[in-house]
Amino acid sequence: MIIEYTMEDVKLAGRTALVSFILYLVDPFSMLFTIPMHYQGIQGKNYTALLFSTVCITAAIAVRELLRFRGIELKGEVLVFFLVGFGIPAMLAVITGAFHLLKPMNHLRRLGIVLGSVFLLGFLLILLFEQSSTLSERTVERLADTLAMLFPAGEAGVFSHQQFAYAAVYTFQRTFLLMLSMQFGIGYSAAWKIWKKRAGKTESLLDRVHLPEKFIWVLLISWTVILLDIIAGLGTAAVIGWNIGLTAAMLYVLQGLAVFRVILNRRRRNPVSGFQLCMLLEVLMFIPGINMMALTALGILGVTEIWIAYRRG
Repeated sequence: MIIEYTMEDVKLAGRTALVSFILYLVDPFSMLFTIPMHYQGIQGKNYTALLFSTVCITAAIAVRELLRFRGIELKGEVLVFFLVGFGIPAMLAVITGAFHLLKPMNHLRRLGIVLGSVFLLGFLLILLFEQSSTLSERTVERLADTLAMLFPAGEAGVFSHQQFAYAAVYTFQRTFLLMLSMQFGIGYSAAWKIWKKRAGKTESLLDRVHLPEKFIWVLLISWTVILLDIIAGLGTAAVIGWNIGLTAAMLYVLQGLAVFRVILNRRRRNPVSGFQLCMLLEVLMFIPGINMMALTALGILGVTEIWIAYRRG
């Protein structure tokens, strides 16, 4: 397959990749490096340049991580840390580009394809990791040593560094798809807001969140697996249920937020924007007790839209 391109395509790809890489290098904004790529994709004017941008930023991330590990033999637990440090941002860059390049498919189908591919790859890597008990133990020990250097007073607490390291590995395996999905969503929503302001649009991104009725089976089956894991323990197989279940629940929370916005604005002269509600939800996440209540209520609201047409008319 021959890809036709012009110098303008190359220049646009270079600018996008450069801005993305600069954001990647700045720690507070490192996971926002996809915003320029999303913005380019939302504009939908030059997909050849977007393809080049995706390749360039992925290659730049690979070089950056290889330089960080220069002089160190990439094997055993060191290879695990390298794959995590390189794999998460690289997969985020690839799914960002692929999501927009898969047009004209609808949003939900594109999202399912890119997240499904990432989950399959991640799960296969976890299977390989779990096959070696020695590698698992050494990875936990190396992480515990790192935590001990960063937080030397931690051993005096209730939990040891070893327990924290094990919990971190356990949690990461079960939430990596959710973390990638949230980073993808934050980048997309930020790019959408920039594009909307420049294009003079008023449409809220939340208005586009509408899950098909059959998607409820994904939620029910995955959470059944989660409950079985809590009760009986399913081992590595539970990784599937946790990742899909938490990600599906997040999507229903977003749908609940969209429904709440419509209900709230019906009697208001000055409508509340989706961005304002998302910021409010983010603040609530830092309040213990309130955060779980808000997430549960929004999730239930999102699920019940299957039977109640909150947004009709």
